[in-house]
Amino acid sequence: MKKLSTNSSDRLTLGLRYRSECRMSPRTGTTLTEVLMSLMIMSIGVVSIATLFPLSASRAIHATHLTNSTILRNNAEAIIESNRDLVFDPDGDGVRNQGSYVVDPLGYREMEVMSALLPTTPPQPPAQNFFGNRVPPPASGFDSYPLPFRYLGSFDDTSLTLVQKAQHKQLMRNLVTLPDQFIDLVDDFPETATSTSMTLSSQTSGADLLSTLVSNASLTSPDLPFRLTLSDLTGRLSEVRGHEDLNANGVFDPGEVDFNGDGIAEAITLSGQTVSWTTPLTATLMSNGIGQVRFDAPLSGYSWLLTVKSQIPGIVNIEVAVFFKRAFSLDAEQVYLGDLRPFDPGPDGLPGVANFDDNLNSIDDDILEMGFPFTDDQPTNKLVLELDPALYLNSTAPTKPALRRGGYVFDTKNLTWNRIRSFQFEDLDGDDYDEFATVILEDNIDRYNTEDVDRDGALAARQDIIEDANNNGILDSGEDLNGNGQLDVFVIPSEDKDGDGDIDRGGIIVPHGIIKVFKLSSKNE
Repeated sequence: MKKLSTNSSDRLTLGLRYRSECRMSPRTGTTLTEVLMSLMIMSIGVVSIATLFPLSASRAIHATHLTNSTILRNNAEAIIESNRDLVFDPDGDGVRNQGSYVVDPLGYREMEVMSALLPTTPPQPPAQNFFGNRVPPPASGFDSYPLPFRYLGSFDDTSLTLVQKAQHKQLMRNLVTLPDQFIDLVDDFPETATSTSMTLSSQTSGADLLSTLVSNASLTSPDLPFRLTLSDLTGRLSEVRGHEDLNANGVFDPGEVDFNGDGIAEAITLSGQTVSWTTPLTATLMSNGIGQVRFDAPLSGYSWLLTVKSQIPGIVNIEVAVFFKRAFSLDAEQVYLGDLRPFDPGPDGLPGVANFDDNLNSIDDDILEMGFPFTDDQPTNKLVLELDPALYLNSTAPTKPALRRGGYVFDTKNLTWNRIRSFQFEDLDGDDYDEFATVILEDNIDRYNTEDVDRDGALAARQDIIEDANNNGILDSGEDLNGNGQLDVFVIPSEDKDGDGDIDRGGIIVPHGIIKVFKLSSKNE
């Protein structure tokens, strides 16, 4: 064995070699700084991915709403094409209607029960007869426009009993909704069964099966369409029987659902825990034995109403408003004060250019100059809802409007829908109550819903300007007011359209749950 040198120079050489080898050996760990940097980079990626999940879910829901609303729009147009009286004779009196109105079969029926909740002082019209309620009363020289009539749709119901009205409400529900899912009402196994009847256990169905179905469906009327699905003991074979003939007339009426597609308007009879139906079950199902039975009913979240405008006899323009989970309540149809004006008078606060005769009718700043080209008047898409309780019925604060981005506001005078781009509530005095709501619409306003065109808080009187002052048919000296060398007659209309001396204000409804409004092509009678 080689002897280890003890020479000092040899020991120095060995030490240097050892330190050099230590410096050249690879590092096996990571520093805290590197760990923290890695965590930061990973967290950025995780947060970005996590953000996409709710966004994608929201977009998927929105896409589903648009798809279903388009299907329902097409359904509504097909119904109109098959029954033109729905829009031309919506009250079913045999006389063609004129003007503008709302056709709302389901809303008419649902709002009937709301009339009892309206204030009695001052007396209010029935809630189902008009689209909108609790109209702000005349106050301080201001008035509001009347509400649009709401019709059931080519049906005169004046002779119906309460029971018939309940049955008819379900027909209207089936007519205007899109059955998108079913709700389970009762799930059980029969104690005894034949091909046309069975008896269920009272422990599951209750003492009265009908009451159980109504309770589980959260409905106030027993006249709901439901289907009965009967499976055999193997679970491989099932048959459907439906409660389809709601008015028991033996035929399928509009809105009644043929659940099993056999073309037979069936009716299911319920008595205690016993269920019976019309069409017998097949021999195969009976031989296998009846196993599980299930009652369910269509749960329709999508529905429509129509706004109809008729300026020319025999021709109507129709818009279809599609809702999801529409609310039928007085709050959902509250009328708010909100004036729509197509133009803002600009910085000078006067129509056209201040102190200048823009339209050459010899009068400066008349209402006909509002929005005149090349002036400071600008088109506007701004709507202000006034929420001061003093302006409303019995000085009662209105329900806070259910504004939402992408929702709609409804003009009760012109029956137009305007989509909301953004909104902001404003509490001016700091009392935790919002006195105003400023709404920015997607499109510029195109029609006035108020008589106060120039925002001056007064009604401009009619003016007739006749240049031929002495009625001699000749343009005499001083008669050419606008300098065009001709005898002119100018008429500046009064802002007081109805002559009642009050400034008629605009009425706005903010419907709950509206998805989209579709314009249909004009319809001829």
